[in-house]
Amino acid sequence: MLKNKKIIAVILLLVLGGIFMFSKKDKGYEVDDKIAGFTLKEKQKVDSATGGIAYLFEHEKTKGKVLYVKNDDNHKTFSIFFKAPTTDSTGVSHIMEHSVLAGSQKYRGKDPFFEYWETSPHSFMNAMTSQNIVMYPFSTLYDQNFSDLMDIYLDSVFHPLLKKETFMREGWRYNFDEDEKLIMNGIVYNEMKEAYANVGQQLYINGIKSLFGKHVSHGGNPKNIGDLSYEAFKNFHKKHYTPSNSIAYFYGNGDVSKHLEKLNSVYKKYEEKKPVDIKFAKAKGKKIIASYPSAKGEKKSHLAYFYSIGKSTDFVAEEKAKSLAYLLSGYEDAPLKKALVQTGLANDVSVDAMGLHGHLLLVLHAEGIESKNKKKIQLEYKKALKEIVENGFSNKAIQATISTAEFNLKHRVKNEGLYLQGELYRSFAQDSSMFSFLHKNKIFAEYKKDLAKKDAFENLVKKWIIKNQEGFVLLNPDSKWMEKEEKKLDKKLKKIRKNFSKDELKKVKAEVEDFAESEKKPEKPTPLPNMSVSSMPKKVESIETQIAKVNEVEIFYHPIINEGENKVLRVYFDLVSVPKKLIPFLGIYVDVASKFSPKNEKLSDFVFEQKIKLGRTFSFSEDAELFYGETGFSANLIIGGEVLPESTDSAFDIISKFLFDLDFSNKEKVKGIL
Repeated sequence: MLKNKKIIAVILLLVLGGIFMFSKKDKGYEVDDKIAGFTLKEKQKVDSATGGIAYLFEHEKTKGKVLYVKNDDNHKTFSIFFKAPTTDSTGVSHIMEHSVLAGSQKYRGKDPFFEYWETSPHSFMNAMTSQNIVMYPFSTLYDQNFSDLMDIYLDSVFHPLLKKETFMREGWRYNFDEDEKLIMNGIVYNEMKEAYANVGQQLYINGIKSLFGKHVSHGGNPKNIGDLSYEAFKNFHKKHYTPSNSIAYFYGNGDVSKHLEKLNSVYKKYEEKKPVDIKFAKAKGKKIIASYPSAKGEKKSHLAYFYSIGKSTDFVAEEKAKSLAYLLSGYEDAPLKKALVQTGLANDVSVDAMGLHGHLLLVLHAEGIESKNKKKIQLEYKKALKEIVENGFSNKAIQATISTAEFNLKHRVKNEGLYLQGELYRSFAQDSSMFSFLHKNKIFAEYKKDLAKKDAFENLVKKWIIKNQEGFVLLNPDSKWMEKEEKKLDKKLKKIRKNFSKDELKKVKAEVEDFAESEKKPEKPTPLPNMSVSSMPKKVESIETQIAKVNEVEIFYHPIINEGENKVLRVYFDLVSVPKKLIPFLGIYVDVASKFSPKNEKLSDFVFEQKIKLGRTFSFSEDAELFYGETGFSANLIIGGEVLPESTDSAFDIISKFLFDLDFSNKEKVKGIL
């Protein structure tokens, strides 16, 4: 517990809390039950802090799939996914994602989606394109809003207007400058020109090439977007946007039968079609040396290794890969930090695990390197890997990363349904289990069992890195990169214009004029649904608060956790006693304090202690809170965060160290931070 010292804390706030409790009983749907045109194919109890029952339904007529995660969370989510594998770099799936939201049969107008986005009490509305899947998710707390959004989304994806001017606005179009020079424009076209001029995008593109031999862009390559015709665009929708080629996802305390009825009202108008097949490339591995757009005078390069270590749907392997990434580069004295950063060979080094293109990838990225040191960096990297296998990782680091994995798998974000739909698309793309990503407790149990084996992480280094095929990328700076790309595009457009016949040129100019007129012309939109005040909750949900005192310090306790769920602990220090002249320095104190450790304790060991005992590190922050309905505000210094369920006592010990034991005697380090 906190040491018995006089402190300026006025309020000690202890929140042991999750966001929701799950207590309502399952409605009792059983396998083979038929509900509103759907048949229940499988059901599973969700083995995680989320709780509830997950149902997998199939539409009887079209064979369209539905995953319904039913629980007591009133923060509901809906998403519909379509298989849309990327076969070229025209960006057709990306342009389609934009265009279906720009007017439908029921909701006409140029931007009904964005109009409703501005007026609806939703918590999330968007659409996303990945390499093989297009998804359309939304979240809301309100039943009526959920129903209205379902109407808008379903009509948008299944019955979009897809006008020629929409294609030209959202995708690409020709235009002419004041000198009658042929140019290109369009929202996706301009968006991808900007994206390609980013070092991160170039690293990703070349990394995929190095590992799989080629890269086709789901977002669209500016060089190829203009190759997409309007007819091909419309045919893409006919082929991919069908119930048979989709999975609908629901999360929360919604009405299962009511939502299935709404889906069936759309699906029953379609016939069954064969779902689109998605093929995944095999890893090969080769070396690529390329350039990236840089500022003038930039001399630093980027070096990266890419490894395929399994399927993106292996969620246990993903957790192991995240932990291995931390052990390799995630802390100050990590082996690769020592080998590459502390020796001055790189400004920074990071290792990341990610699911892409159906593969689980492990990526090493060394930034801020000298290109001439390429071979030395490669040798030091391989040497560091060999030493890891021979000598092992730090035991404290291993304990810390396992504790962090447990924390992350027991952590539930504010919008859990939305977070989970971001994992479902990987399972849908590979036709694997639609349930496995939900069972966080099972994932952690298997993860922990695998890592209990002798030299588990060291063996992963051998299997996943040393003995694996590797893609290698070296990106050198080029301040004229964008200029060169613009010249290539200009050359292509000059050739296109030169090859236009008189009739073709006349037609293009007419299209340009027609588009300009259509953009000016006001369009009478279909009225969008409005959520009535009567459908809003009449009462604000109250949270029980229990108050106690320890050493004259008030403790506020909110007993709203679920079994096995992480807890939240924060200590608030009222700054009323701090002289006004010192208030501006609080931000500096917060920044500095997070980079120091107790006396006679290394910072890395202090970080490990927090991760091992709590699951994550605590943080300092400032806060100025207005008391609504009253005058004035409260300024606080806050320390704390979310912790593992059994870590409350350890959390107080850590807080005590932050308050009383931090050693700021290293003035040079303080100056360096400032």
